[in-house]
Amino acid sequence: MPSRGMQLLSRTACTTFAAVSPGRIIHAYRSQRYSPGLSIKLLTTRLYSNAAGSKDAISFEDIGVHPVVVKSLHAAFPNVRNPTETQCEFIPQVLSGNNILLKDGTGTGKSFGLILALLSKPRVEQPNSARSSGRSSNRAAITSLVLVPHRDLAYQLYHWIEAILAKSSSSNSNLHNVVQMLIRGASVSIQDQISRLHEMPPHVLVGTPQAVQEVFNKDRTALRLDSLSTVVVDEADYLIDAVPRFANKYMQEKARMKIQRHPGPTRLLLDYIYNKKQTSAKDGVEHRGPQLIMTSATFRWEYREEVRKFGWFQGPTVKVTGTSSIPSSKDAISSSHAPALVHCCLVVSPDGKISNIEGAVEPQAPPSDDVRGGTEFPDEVFQVKDEDVDETFQPKLDDDLRKKFVTNPSPFNPAALEAVAAAFALDVPRLALLVLPAKADVKRAVFELQQLGVSAIALDLLGDQGRTYLLNGDASTPVDNPALLVSKPASTRGLDLPELSHVFMLGLPEDRGVDNYLHVAGRAGRFGRGGKVVTILDERWEVTGPDGKVVVHDDPRRFAIILRKIGTVPTKMEHFA
Repeated sequence: MPSRGMQLLSRTACTTFAAVSPGRIIHAYRSQRYSPGLSIKLLTTRLYSNAAGSKDAISFEDIGVHPVVVKSLHAAFPNVRNPTETQCEFIPQVLSGNNILLKDGTGTGKSFGLILALLSKPRVEQPNSARSSGRSSNRAAITSLVLVPHRDLAYQLYHWIEAILAKSSSSNSNLHNVVQMLIRGASVSIQDQISRLHEMPPHVLVGTPQAVQEVFNKDRTALRLDSLSTVVVDEADYLIDAVPRFANKYMQEKARMKIQRHPGPTRLLLDYIYNKKQTSAKDGVEHRGPQLIMTSATFRWEYREEVRKFGWFQGPTVKVTGTSSIPSSKDAISSSHAPALVHCCLVVSPDGKISNIEGAVEPQAPPSDDVRGGTEFPDEVFQVKDEDVDETFQPKLDDDLRKKFVTNPSPFNPAALEAVAAAFALDVPRLALLVLPAKADVKRAVFELQQLGVSAIALDLLGDQGRTYLLNGDASTPVDNPALLVSKPASTRGLDLPELSHVFMLGLPEDRGVDNYLHVAGRAGRFGRGGKVVTILDERWEVTGPDGKVVVHDDPRRFAIILRKIGTVPTKMEHFA
């Protein structure tokens, strides 16, 4: 009996592109070089002992990605020549049907590789009982459910599939038959999204847990979670709370009570999918739940061990920790640090003086170029024209809100925003991202930065103007009017904006400082591109409480500790003292 992975490569109509073209059958061929048992070590050794594109370099076909998908991939993303080392490790495991706990640094191709693997999986069919209900004559069902933390990341994954499908040779390609999104706040209402799911179940459904749960509560037959082949939880350590393994008993009990009271939509969905599978039986045989894949750049060892206790992982489970990990130290923090990143810190004094953090070193030579590149879309689709600048980067504020901003004191340190504006003007060629503290007002920050002459705009890939162009392009080519996207930590995780060269952070993360810093910083320096992270901090200061106790706030020292934990040192910004 051949393994499931070999069945994927030998059956007909085995990919989503077969389903895209009604009546068209694509015959997969059995690769002469790939089999699920092929040593991952051998694959990665071959890949990195030879130059990309060389005769012996590992190809996407070698690791099981369907040839039709690969052909469209190379047309849509011409600079994607070979899989990354991480992709060589986990894509065969996805296609073999194993459960996967995937951890590797930001920008190593986890999400992009998952999309390629999911597109290469065979479609599942609805049960006979579902088709006999009369709601839909379509035999296909949702094959893979991908849960992501925010709608911009959902749109990014959707956009990647859209770009690949646009290069498919099929003239009857239907995007909604391949991928759909379930998100709140979209131009399409939740009810219309439910109707579309009934009419045309997609091969891959990408959504936020809140939106998926809302659809499930309204009409669970639209999702048919019992037919899923694969469930992916991206940024798992953000979407699923777990009891901290090494906390004291009081903190563990407090976390446990919080989870019991507010389990969260991701946990509720997984409990339904996998608990139902555990209790269902046919002919006295228990049925395994769908393949479960969890990923994160900061998927710590103790967290992975904790989530395995929840009963969701049914069947073989594989841990993939990536090539940058350090197994001997149980996923040392430095394994998530992108070496192409330059970390800077500007300290603002009470009198407004801006200077580099103490101990910063001189800058080195710039890192290597992007190994992935953008898509082949016409420039006019994504380029921001000069005549559109005012409309694009000056979001309209209603009169009441503008009056409120003008008359009320700013919640931000003016010197800190001026430091952002100055560094942005002096150092950013095209696009940068400013990440505010979790409780900050994004609209207020955008307004104040615009008053300083910065082309600032709230990060929203699905906004009225549409920001698809941000998912493509070249970060190294300067433009006359660079843009600064403004967001908060929760809405930045997982995003890959090729034009992005700089990330600015206003203050340090409040919780899980190292992990959250890595996630924010990881928006730059992806796929081998150079990048710079600039953190803006207040100078050390003290405050005396009513009881006479002195409380010291020393963010520069905290920042130095974070960098030490991830194994790097701060670099000077040459324009500042």
